[in-house]
Amino acid sequence: MFHPKKFFWMSCVLEVQDVVTPASRFVITVDGLAASGKSSIARQLAQRLGFVHFSSGLLYRAVGWEALERGIDLLDDRVLGAFVESHSWEVGLDSSGRGGVFIDGRAVAVDLSDARISEAASCVATSRRVRQALVQPQRQAYAPHPIVGEGRDLGTVIFPDAQLKLFVEAPEQLRISRRIKQWCEARGEGVIADEAVLQAEIVERDRRDAERAISPTVAAPDAVLVDNGGRALTEVVDYLYTLASSRGLVSGV
Repeated sequence: MFHPKKFFWMSCVLEVQDVVTPASRFVITVDGLAASGKSSIARQLAQRLGFVHFSSGLLYRAVGWEALERGIDLLDDRVLGAFVESHSWEVGLDSSGRGGVFIDGRAVAVDLSDARISEAASCVATSRRVRQALVQPQRQAYAPHPIVGEGRDLGTVIFPDAQLKLFVEAPEQLRISRRIKQWCEARGEGVIADEAVLQAEIVERDRRDAERAISPTVAAPDAVLVDNGGRALTEVVDYLYTLASSRGLVSGV
């Protein structure tokens, strides 16, 4: 059931100046914890609306990958921050119209969904300097195209003036089951997942994302809470399309 709910608003967010409002384009944010289903929702909603799908996690994965390649300590905020600040980061379309991450104008050409990179991304995302450096690249992602962006703090920090903010919720056990399924599908038939390890990973990422002092993953005060615990994806997307339409975000409405 989709329901309103009040959240205690945490004040521990990034101190970011020059907030860029999305007045010149439509922006929908989809935040939530790991394996809540926000990626599938954001991707299909973007397709339904004719918007560009933006995953903020790609930037953190790109940073994590580059840090691993260069042997940078993922927990050394000073060194990691200096590295990120010394390069340009961009999310946009290449000459063929495909989306991707660009570092100093160079497209990242590796599979950023790799488990090792995913864990690295989760680590670097705890760095205040990294998060600060990636604010503007996220705000400029795919500009001037309208976007449906998914992440952890898009509605609270990156796009505080987005026309529609969503926060996806799902029970922990369901999210763990989804994570196990994703892990197995990524590795092919016959590979057996260590469920205890994946469960511990989800619990740890939840703790890391929700409790960190820098931009914790919480719902914005004006976000619509989306219960993704049992409904079919098509039903959820239909609901959100109608909601977007009521906000004037659908062409011709």
